[in-house]
Amino acid sequence: VVLHDLFEHLDFTERDDNTIQALIAAKLKTHGFEDRWAGAVYDMVRRVLEVPLTGEPDGLRLKWVPPADRLNELEFYFPLQRLSGSRLREVFGLCLGSSQDAAVPSAFERLQFRPLEGFMKGFMDLVFRFGERFYLVDWKSNFLGSRLDDYAQEALQKAMTEHFYHLQY
Repeated sequence: VVLHDLFEHLDFTERDDNTIQALIAAKLKTHGFEDRWAGAVYDMVRRVLEVPLTGEPDGLRLKWVPPADRLNELEFYFPLQRLSGSRLREVFGLCLGSSQDAAVPSAFERLQFRPLEGFMKGFMDLVFRFGERFYLVDWKSNFLGSRLDDYAQEALQKAMTEHFYHLQY
């Protein structure tokens, strides 16, 4: 929750370290964290803002997105046609095909719900515009372990499947 709150109120284009550090300190205090975490959180924020989002070394970075071009916690509704567990597995199977995530529909076997229809309501952590495109961001801060290997691609895929994050997407 603290990291979501921090990124929701952070101006990604802010270059003044003191301003960023003051916001971090305030958010840590609000959420009951000790000051000793401020340095680690600051380093993490800087890395998140610098990482290329498009895969190219010169690709889009969050640090280029001004507050005027973003919406935090955007609420949405969309209509659902009749949805069941078997239909959900079928759709994901078609969408994922032979990709590395093709095993994801089998994880849906654990989902138990009656067929439903109506409207789906949710929130997107961040929607932003850059150039002529819109981007969606879903912040994740799960603790997967204390080793770097705990955050390798395979471990991330496992966490995605276990927590049904593909379904969120």
